[in-house]
Amino acid sequence: MKRHLKNILAGLALVACLGGPSASAQPLQIPGRGKDIITFPNGKASFADRVVHFQVGSPAPADPTYYDPTRALGVPSGSKGTDNCSLGKGGTLVLEFTDNRLVDVGGPDLFIFEDGPSVERTFIDISVDGNTWYEIGDVSGGRAYVDIRPHIPDSTMQFRFVRLRDDPNQGDNGRYAGADINAVGAIGSIDYNESANAGKQDGGSKPVRAEHILDAVTFFLPGQNQGAWGDTYPQRITAGVDADRMGGGALQLGDGGTVVALSSSGVIKNASGPDIVIYGELVGPVQVDVSADGRSWTTIGTATSSSKALDLGSLSEAKFVRLTDQVDSLSGSRIDAIGAVEMRYYR
Repeated sequence: MKRHLKNILAGLALVACLGGPSASAQPLQIPGRGKDIITFPNGKASFADRVVHFQVGSPAPADPTYYDPTRALGVPSGSKGTDNCSLGKGGTLVLEFTDNRLVDVGGPDLFIFEDGPSVERTFIDISVDGNTWYEIGDVSGGRAYVDIRPHIPDSTMQFRFVRLRDDPNQGDNGRYAGADINAVGAIGSIDYNESANAGKQDGGSKPVRAEHILDAVTFFLPGQNQGAWGDTYPQRITAGVDADRMGGGALQLGDGGTVVALSSSGVIKNASGPDIVIYGELVGPVQVDVSADGRSWTTIGTATSSSKALDLGSLSEAKFVRLTDQVDSLSGSRIDAIGAVEMRYYR
């Protein structure tokens, strides 16, 4: 027990070095399995915020309302059998932490709130970027927590995505087929602010002014697999940066989706350092092309979750910016805004 306590304290010290919970965070204590009380130092921010992908298993639960994936978001409700997402036999659910990241704290790091007398076996994977996944084991029986440290190559990694996979060889085919997920919480949790980090990637420390946000969409082709949110109104990306508002303001590209935008005020200038900043939740690579006339295009790079600021390279300026989601197994990136660091205004 003493050794376990020392591990947890050492882990919390590491979290403090990485950034840790905000000073204003109010820790939450929530009943777990049996008499267990689970403490989440980062409070309400500890829980998964967004559905990225959901594939209900077969057979599915008897009633479609039983497999609404949004029921697995946020703080656990504690409503037995009435507010869970039943995965179906072999179903898969991918969730995202938007305002925090899952980290190792030297003990249990992740807790799965699953309804029922015992935890139905569920395999768990975690990912930093939605592309590379680490299998971290499973929860089953009376155990609903996972220690991620034995399964990851670096204890300082910060994870954004959690994937839950129902074990098709366990459970029944009845009313609530598959694991019944009520919530997913990070015991090891540090704060993450999307809008504060977006303009700082790859040396892009210059802030993007509000008037430098591209404010007109000239083309949009939605991709496949829109997922649970399906926000496909293209003008969402012209309203400014509001990445902290979950579900508001962002355009979901879908797998292979494309959007083209420009500024009605001027053109993007090539300055020292990054020239274009992509704001949003990039769950996979997004190809970035630019053009002076909308006909001849130059690829300037690929934006990812950890690299959202790009340079025009040898081009002196650009009028159009085209983003194309690179097809993967997730539901496409959510673009909040496209910003220019420097602009040449029209006279």
